[in-house]
This record gives sequence, structure tokens and C-alpha cells, in this order.
Amino acid sequence: AFARSFVEFAVGNALLGLWSGPMIALLVPTLRHLVGPARIPEALVLVMVLQVVTALPSPTLAGLLADETGSYFPGLFIGACSVLAGALCVGLIILKGPREPSAKAKDPECPDTV
Repeated sequence: AFARSFVEFAVGNALLGLWSGPMIALLVPTLRHLVGPARIPEALVLVMVLQVVTALPSPTLAGLLADETGSYFPGLFIGACSVLAGALCVGLIILKGPREPSAKAKDPECPDTV
């Protein structure tokens, strides 16, 4: 919507790739910190399902709403709601219970690993 030439479009997509790459690389370490190593698969599935459910239809839905209403606000509102839904789901994972204790906490005789 903002690119007036192919060069602007290419630069915008390159910047999007640069900024989204670290998010993808930090996803598993962040989930490990939030939910513990035992629940990473469960949390990763939830995050990926939410991304697919919200990311795939959102541009089409936002475009349809912009065509019907003449405003981009409804599309932006839906995007903001999807981010809020993701945050609520992560909050539910955190509230589900404490993370699995480390081996050191379970067994004080366990040597530290580096």
C-alpha cells in the first residue's frame, strides 16, 4: 500500500525479513524460559496454530474490510485482536502451572552442567 515502485517494495520486504528472522530464532529459547523444557512441544504447537489461524486469513480479511468500509481501521483492529489473543494464550500457558524443576532442584547431589 505504501510502495510506489518495485525498489521500495523490495526494500520493505528485506527489512521485514531482517526483523522477523530474530523473532523466529528466539521463539524456542523464549518458550523454554516461559514454560520449561518439558512443555516446549505443547507451547510451540499452540504458538504455530495461532500464527496460522491469524496470519493466513488476515490480509484477505483486512482487504475485504477496507474495500467495504473505506477505512483500514477494521483490519488494524483485527490484527491487534490477534496479537491480544496470542498474548492471552501465552498467559494461560504460564498460569497452567509451574515449570518442571531442573535436575539440580530435584536432586541436590546432581553436578552442575555447563
